[in-house]
Amino acid sequence: MSTTGRLTIAYPDSPLTSHAPQPDSSRVRSDAAGLDPMTGRRVRIFDLLRGPHWTLLTFDHGHPAPEITIDNPLADSPRRIRVTTDTTATGPDTIIDTDGSVHRNYEISESAAMLIRPDGYIAARTLIRL
Repeated sequence: MSTTGRLTIAYPDSPLTSHAPQPDSSRVRSDAAGLDPMTGRRVRIFDLLRGPHWTLLTFDHGHPAPEITIDNPLADSPRRIRVTTDTTATGPDTIIDTDGSVHRNYEISESAAMLIRPDGYIAARTLIRL
């Protein structure tokens, strides 16, 4: 009996697919968590993605990312969530990665953005030049 670790189904011509280099995992990991500065509680990234919306996660180390334009007509108004290691950051839809575990979990070392589809899969990932 064999087991399947990953399915090799791909849709390279789909309008949901970006041709930019993708991360090792194509689905958002559910155990990554950060601190919500508005409530002081730990929040799992996976919980923030629930719902029928696209989500744009931006990752930084203290300098917020500039406005990002999304070239995908299906994701024209995503929910935008900032994930930062800056412990003084405030504001709605900001998550403080106090121990760097969210950045490590998604293999983020520089400022970056990830567009997440409503089904939890990563549609695109890119570095952000500040």
